[in-house]
Amino acid sequence: MKLIYLTIVLFFVSCDPDKLGKKEFITWCNSNLTETKEFNQLKIDARILPEEYFVASDNRERNTGLTQNIYASVKFYQKDGEESLFGKYNSKEFQDRLNYFVENAKKDFQLVSNQDTFSPQLYHFERYYNIANFSIVNLVFEVPRKNYYQSNSLVYNDQIFNIGKIAFSFDHFNSEIPQLIEN
Repeated sequence: MKLIYLTIVLFFVSCDPDKLGKKEFITWCNSNLTETKEFNQLKIDARILPEEYFVASDNRERNTGLTQNIYASVKFYQKDGEESLFGKYNSKEFQDRLNYFVENAKKDFQLVSNQDTFSPQLYHFERYYNIANFSIVNLVFEVPRKNYYQSNSLVYNDQIFNIGKIAFSFDHFNSEIPQLIEN
Protein backbone atom coordinates (compact mmCIF):
# COMPACT_ATOMS: atom_id res chain seq x y z
CA MET A 1 0.00 0.00 0.00
CA LYS A 2 2.85 2.38 0.84
CA LEU A 3 4.43 1.67 -2.53
CA ILE A 4 1.22 2.58 -4.38
CA TYR A 5 0.86 5.79 -2.36
CA LEU A 6 4.51 6.74 -3.01
CA THR A 7 4.11 6.07 -6.73
CA ILE A 8 1.01 8.28 -6.92
CA VAL A 9 2.70 11.13 -5.01
CA LEU A 10 5.82 10.95 -7.21
CA PHE A 11 3.66 10.97 -10.33
CA PHE A 12 1.85 14.17 -9.32
CA VAL A 13 5.05 15.89 -8.18
CA SER A 14 6.85 15.02 -11.41
CA CYS A 15 3.97 16.47 -13.47
CA ASP A 16 4.16 19.85 -11.76
CA PRO A 17 6.02 22.32 -14.06
CA ASP A 18 6.74 24.52 -11.04
CA LYS A 19 8.76 21.75 -9.40
CA LEU A 20 11.84 20.41 -11.14
CA GLY A 21 14.51 17.84 -10.37
CA LYS A 22 18.18 18.86 -10.28
CA LYS A 23 18.97 18.36 -14.00
CA GLU A 24 15.78 20.03 -15.18
CA PHE A 25 16.26 22.92 -12.73
CA ILE A 26 19.81 23.58 -14.00
CA THR A 27 18.60 23.46 -17.61
CA TRP A 28 15.73 25.83 -16.83
CA CYS A 29 18.07 28.35 -15.14
CA ASN A 30 20.58 28.22 -18.00
CA SER A 31 17.93 28.93 -20.61
CA ASN A 32 15.71 31.44 -18.77
CA LEU A 33 17.89 33.69 -16.64
CA THR A 34 20.12 35.38 -19.23
CA GLU A 35 19.71 38.76 -20.91
CA THR A 36 21.82 40.07 -23.81
CA LYS A 37 22.51 43.64 -24.87
CA GLU A 38 24.47 44.79 -27.92
CA PHE A 39 26.29 48.08 -28.45
CA ASN A 40 28.14 48.70 -31.74
CA GLN A 41 30.81 45.97 -31.74
CA LEU A 42 30.27 44.95 -28.10
CA LYS A 43 27.94 42.21 -26.89
CA ILE A 44 27.21 41.72 -23.17
CA ASP A 45 25.46 38.68 -21.71
CA ALA A 46 24.28 38.99 -18.13
CA ARG A 47 23.16 35.94 -16.24
CA ILE A 48 21.66 35.84 -12.78
CA LEU A 49 21.31 32.63 -10.80
CA PRO A 50 19.53 31.73 -7.60
CA GLU A 51 21.34 29.99 -4.78
CA GLU A 52 19.33 26.84 -5.54
CA TYR A 53 21.24 26.51 -8.83
CA PHE A 54 24.39 25.70 -6.86
CA VAL A 55 22.48 23.44 -4.48
CA ALA A 56 21.43 21.46 -7.57
CA SER A 57 24.74 21.53 -9.46
CA ASP A 58 27.30 21.28 -6.64
CA ASN A 59 25.27 19.49 -3.97
CA ARG A 60 25.80 22.44 -1.63
CA GLU A 61 23.83 22.84 1.56
CA ARG A 62 20.75 25.04 1.35
CA ASN A 63 21.18 28.39 3.12
CA THR A 64 18.62 28.85 5.89
CA GLY A 65 19.93 32.16 7.26
CA LEU A 66 18.43 35.64 7.13
CA THR A 67 20.10 36.40 3.80
CA GLN A 68 20.53 34.55 0.54
CA ASN A 69 23.01 34.93 -2.28
CA ILE A 70 22.20 35.89 -5.83
CA TYR A 71 24.94 34.99 -8.26
CA ALA A 72 25.60 36.90 -11.49
CA SER A 73 28.03 36.62 -14.35
CA VAL A 74 28.58 39.21 -17.03
CA LYS A 75 30.26 38.12 -20.24
CA PHE A 76 31.80 40.78 -22.51
CA TYR A 77 32.73 40.02 -26.11
CA GLN A 78 33.41 41.81 -29.37
CA LYS A 79 31.35 40.85 -32.39
CA ASP A 80 34.40 41.01 -34.66
CA GLY A 81 36.24 38.29 -32.74
CA GLU A 82 38.79 40.57 -31.10
CA GLU A 83 39.60 39.96 -27.45
CA SER A 84 36.66 41.56 -25.68
CA LEU A 85 38.06 44.09 -23.27
CA PHE A 86 41.32 44.96 -24.84
CA GLY A 87 41.00 44.75 -28.61
CA LYS A 88 43.45 46.83 -30.63
CA TYR A 89 44.82 49.27 -28.07
CA ASN A 90 48.29 50.44 -27.20
CA SER A 91 49.98 49.00 -24.11
CA LYS A 92 48.97 51.90 -21.81
CA GLU A 93 45.29 51.61 -22.76
CA PHE A 94 45.55 47.85 -22.39
CA GLN A 95 47.04 48.19 -18.89
CA ASP A 96 44.45 50.81 -17.88
CA ARG A 97 41.57 48.56 -18.93
CA LEU A 98 43.09 45.54 -17.24
CA ASN A 99 43.65 47.47 -13.99
CA TYR A 100 40.08 48.74 -14.09
CA PHE A 101 38.55 45.27 -14.38
CA VAL A 102 40.93 43.65 -11.92
CA GLU A 103 40.81 46.34 -9.22
CA ASN A 104 38.05 48.90 -9.73
CA ALA A 105 35.06 47.55 -11.65
CA LYS A 106 33.48 46.00 -8.55
CA LYS A 107 32.10 49.40 -7.51
CA ASP A 108 30.35 49.79 -10.87
CA PHE A 109 28.09 46.75 -10.47
CA GLN A 110 24.91 46.80 -8.38
CA LEU A 111 21.85 44.67 -7.87
CA VAL A 112 18.61 46.64 -7.57
CA SER A 113 15.79 44.78 -5.88
CA ASN A 114 12.59 46.79 -5.50
CA GLN A 115 13.78 50.01 -3.86
CA ASP A 116 16.96 48.49 -2.35
CA THR A 117 20.41 48.58 -3.94
CA PHE A 118 23.12 46.04 -3.13
CA SER A 119 26.83 46.09 -3.90
CA PRO A 120 28.56 42.80 -4.66
CA GLN A 121 30.03 40.96 -1.71
CA LEU A 122 32.32 39.00 -4.00
CA TYR A 123 33.81 40.04 -7.33
CA HIS A 124 36.05 38.04 -9.65
CA PHE A 125 37.34 38.99 -13.09
CA GLU A 126 38.20 36.08 -15.41
CA ARG A 127 40.86 36.97 -17.92
CA TYR A 128 41.56 34.56 -20.77
CA TYR A 129 44.86 35.99 -22.09
CA ASN A 130 43.65 36.15 -25.72
CA ILE A 131 42.79 32.45 -25.70
CA ALA A 132 39.08 33.31 -25.93
CA ASN A 133 37.35 36.34 -27.39
CA PHE A 134 35.46 37.09 -24.19
CA SER A 135 36.02 38.03 -20.57
CA ILE A 136 33.74 37.29 -17.63
CA VAL A 137 32.99 39.11 -14.41
CA ASN A 138 31.47 36.96 -11.63
CA LEU A 139 29.53 38.59 -8.80
CA VAL A 140 27.79 37.47 -5.62
CA PHE A 141 25.17 39.65 -3.94
CA GLU A 142 23.93 38.98 -0.44
CA VAL A 143 20.30 40.06 -0.09
CA PRO A 144 17.73 39.78 2.69
CA ARG A 145 15.19 37.01 2.20
CA LYS A 146 12.41 39.59 1.71
CA ASN A 147 14.19 40.80 -1.46
CA TYR A 148 15.20 37.43 -2.81
CA TYR A 149 12.28 36.65 -5.10
CA GLN A 150 11.58 40.24 -6.12
CA SER A 151 12.12 41.88 -9.47
CA ASN A 152 15.86 42.29 -9.77
CA SER A 153 17.99 44.39 -12.09
CA LEU A 154 21.71 44.01 -12.52
CA VAL A 155 23.19 47.45 -13.19
CA TYR A 156 26.61 48.11 -14.68
CA ASN A 157 27.86 51.71 -14.79
CA ASP A 158 30.28 51.38 -17.70
CA GLN A 159 33.60 53.23 -17.43
CA ILE A 160 35.39 51.55 -20.36
CA PHE A 161 33.20 51.21 -23.44
CA ASN A 162 31.53 54.66 -23.39
CA ILE A 163 28.00 53.27 -23.23
CA GLY A 164 27.03 54.59 -19.78
CA LYS A 165 24.75 52.86 -17.32
CA ILE A 166 23.33 49.52 -18.44
CA ALA A 167 20.48 47.75 -16.64
CA PHE A 168 19.69 44.08 -17.19
CA SER A 169 16.16 43.45 -16.00
CA PHE A 170 15.29 40.11 -14.44
CA ASP A 171 11.63 40.65 -13.56
CA HIS A 172 11.04 36.93 -14.09
CA PHE A 173 13.45 36.17 -11.24
CA ASN A 174 10.55 36.51 -8.83
CA SER A 175 8.08 33.70 -8.23
CA GLU A 176 8.45 32.25 -11.76
CA ILE A 177 11.56 30.30 -10.74
CA PRO A 178 10.50 26.69 -10.31
CA GLN A 179 10.95 24.96 -7.02
CA LEU A 180 13.92 22.62 -6.80
CA ILE A 181 13.09 19.08 -5.78
CA GLU A 182 16.11 17.65 -4.03
CA ASN A 183 16.49 13.92 -4.59
